Amino acid sequence: MIRLSIWLFFTTISLSACSRGAPVGQVLATVDGEEITVSELRAEADARNAGDDPDTRKRLLWDIVDRRLLVREARRLKLDQQISYLLDRRRVEEKLLSNLLLRTLTESIGTPSKHDTDVFLRSHPTAFTKHTVYDVEQIDIRGDHPRLADQLKKTASLNDVDHVLATQGIVHQHSRTQWDGSFMSDDLATLLEQLPPGRPFLRVSMNGLVAANVLSRRVKPYSYEDRIALIHESLRIQSQENFIRSKLKGLSELSKIQVQSRFVK
Repeated sequence: MIRLSIWLFFTTISLSACSRGAPVGQVLATVDGEEITVSELRAEADARNAGDDPDTRKRLLWDIVDRRLLVREARRLKLDQQISYLLDRRRVEEKLLSNLLLRTLTESIGTPSKHDTDVFLRSHPTAFTKHTVYDVEQIDIRGDHPRLADQLKKTASLNDVDHVLATQGIVHQHSRTQWDGSFMSDDLATLLEQLPPGRPFLRVSMNGLVAANVLSRRVKPYSYEDRIALIHESLRIQSQENFIRSKLKGLSELSKIQVQSRFVK
């Protein structure tokens, strides 16, 4: 019995020493035993459009560690029991799940047939012959920040936007890119044409908000190949929208939905 107790004692010491060692393999770090894995770091990098260099990955890993510490402290203070947190969490979860479902459902929609393409060309002979390309400087703001949009609407430049975000500690990413006017809504195209130089504007994205500023614009003709590719994309998007409307209609018919009279469609 004494021999067994001694064995258990030294085994416990050995295991404790191992647990205090540096993480290895798929586990990159631990915070009081809570693991941060390679997959989590990769997801963080993808969400923030970050690079793959070692310094960037190190910074991202420490951002996750800091967030874990802040989350733990928030839970210690029972902030996760506040109604505002519960409502925000539900909204974020619903948005993520509904977007995942829509992507899953529409993945099977393939390339439009030649017949559909020919019908489109006959019906829209001038469609996709030329397009406006906008050179844009933008700030991607990840996550759900319900009151942020009202604050950013008061800014006069992207520097002002950056200052607001930095002051509040909100994660954001600067970039320069091009926006193609081919698939823009009429409202957005009109906004970009009328926007004063240097004035930022806000758009809702799949991952949060985008604050952007148009640097320049130019009109470019399409090649025949590009035109056909854009027609295919337009028809595919139309098919997706029709499929989603049909799916929602079917789900609504299978569900019991009750609303106040002033909200009836």
